Amino acid sequence: MKHKIKPILYIAGILLLFATCTRQPHASALLQQTDSLLHHHQPDSALQLLFNIKDETSLPEAERMKLIWNKAMAHYQLEMSLLEDSLLYQAIAYYRQQPTDTARLLDTYLLEGMYLRWKEANDEAITVFDKGIALAISRKDTTNMLVLQRKKLEVLYKQSRFLECKAMIEDMLRIAHKLPVKEHYQMVYSLALVSQLGGDTSNIDCPEKGFQLALEAGDTLFAHHILRNHGCMLVGAHRYREAIAQFQRLIRLNPDFLPYAVQLSLAEIYINLGKNDSAFYYLDKAAQSMDKEQKLKKDQIMLSFKSLYYQMQSALNERMGLPYNGQDIQAIL
Repeated sequence: MKHKIKPILYIAGILLLFATCTRQPHASALLQQTDSLLHHHQPDSALQLLFNIKDETSLPEAERMKLIWNKAMAHYQLEMSLLEDSLLYQAIAYYRQQPTDTARLLDTYLLEGMYLRWKEANDEAITVFDKGIALAISRKDTTNMLVLQRKKLEVLYKQSRFLECKAMIEDMLRIAHKLPVKEHYQMVYSLALVSQLGGDTSNIDCPEKGFQLALEAGDTLFAHHILRNHGCMLVGAHRYREAIAQFQRLIRLNPDFLPYAVQLSLAEIYINLGKNDSAFYYLDKAAQSMDKEQKLKKDQIMLSFKSLYYQMQSALNERMGLPYNGQDIQAIL
């Protein structure tokens, strides 16, 4: 009996060894492929491969940590919640003990900060981002420093800490030559935006520089977005004549860029200037534009624009002593 058992155990051992040798290289190869896919920002494809790795507990520690890490990184790139990545802190602790892997070490602060953001632990997220930024600066890693600064900036903006946003953007623009072109003109524009939201109008003319940079980069759509919002900023600062000039400039450059939004802004200006005829003219144009937009695209105009139209129409009619016809607003609803 003993002689029969030995061959069976021997065969079982061989099969187990074979299974181990074939399974682990397969997982290792998949993980290497997902590294490449994530590097090239193809998270969907990476996740599909990662889901093929079934027996996670049998993986060596290094591969198990990479599996946890790559899943979380794919979720981050897809802007998905990281809250389901319950083992993420294990991978973070593991990679923080690997100081030679600088990129992944700095990404531990990125993923931890994003995990905390999904938990709505915003102050804790800022603390983590700050640690990562300090480490990136100490290692002269501008690329990862900027990534972490952007994420911190998003948290500050979400918390309406606009003057802190302003200070951060000013710091980032001091190394404008190291910024990607797109980020450069977006930051120039954002400086004016967060400054005004924080009650500081000293940077209100920055969008002009952002507009020119966007045009030079060939991003005409964002350039026109800057132009319209600059006009709105000028309205907020009661610089009505300059705002009119900006909106008219946009109409000349691109008459099809959110025409109803531009026309409503012009109507608002003329109401504030007491020029009722001009205000009625642009309100009428806005109603026509909204009606045309709905017919062409079969899409609903944003409720905020309809509401603004209604409010201005009512204010003008009241000022002029005219009855308000509710059918006007129903025509564009």
